[in-house]
Amino acid sequence: MKKTKGLKYYLFILTISTVGMFLFLTANALQNDGYQIDLLYTLVAVPITFTGFLFVFDKLFDLILPKKYKQDKKDETKDYDNFLKRINIIVDQTGEFSIEGFRKLRQSERFQKALRQSFTILNEGESEAMNFAFIQKKFKKDTKEYLAINVVIEDVKKLQENSVKDYQK
Repeated sequence: MKKTKGLKYYLFILTISTVGMFLFLTANALQNDGYQIDLLYTLVAVPITFTGFLFVFDKLFDLILPKKYKQDKKDETKDYDNFLKRINIIVDQTGEFSIEGFRKLRQSERFQKALRQSFTILNEGESEAMNFAFIQKKFKKDTKEYLAINVVIEDVKKLQENSVKDYQK
């Protein structure tokens, strides 16, 4: 869903700025024994000019920073959240972790970093600097973190195989 500033937005801005100018001119009129004709012209000109400038700047910023760029970051965050939900379900299905075990995994910065790296490998593939062996080396083999990261790695490998099979079809 693309969010754009439509006519209602600019009419609202025009209305608010007109009301603001009217209040300013009324306060000025109370101090100066009545409305001045020159200031009444500003009641019309300033809100229209302000709304016009706002419209132009909004369009310029949309050209400089396109919505697609902003949307890609949101999609990546959404994809990572879906990845974490999937991993949570799969690790829970192993039956090896209690509620306390999940809490420790969530609090472990090293494990969270390994999850982000696994997600990067899922999206970009393995490289010399970033691979599954590198991630596994971070954990001692007799810990729950090691067991959980192995479950994550196996799932990521399955996802990669499925995406290659889907691509080949």
